[in-house]
Amino acid sequence: MTVVSTVAGETMVTTQLASEQAEMVRGKRLRPLAVVANVGLEIAGIKVEPVTKWAPKLPDVATHFGILIPKGVPPQVIATLDKIWAEKITKSAALQKYASERGALFTPFHGDDAQKRVWPTIQADAWMLHAAGRTKMAPDTIGIPKP
Repeated sequence: MTVVSTVAGETMVTTQLASEQAEMVRGKRLRPLAVVANVGLEIAGIKVEPVTKWAPKLPDVATHFGILIPKGVPPQVIATLDKIWAEKITKSAALQKYASERGALFTPFHGDDAQKRVWPTIQADAWMLHAAGRTKMAPDTIGIPKP
């Protein structure tokens, strides 16, 4: 919604996902200013610098999408998914093109590496929700220490 309100002139800026803004950037209805991350990206041939270029002490904010597997899934299922990721997903030209066209970073992590990379975001989100009074218990009581 904020992309539409920004294009309409009702708001001056939006911090929506680049993938939600890509079509408006391509159509020259929005101009990207910075990526709220520690790495830049390119949308429609426009290089967009990371906000950390100007604010290097800003905490890393990452948005990850993926398949989350609950505890208790049989090891052979996890091994199969890891194999698919390593052999197919990470090498998929179609997925790379899809990400590039939509202003998304192609980061096909899997297994322990993926968990390690998303853990800071899990911690930050859990503690932010707790600080806002949206949780019934502190995250550290279920093994999520404060960052």
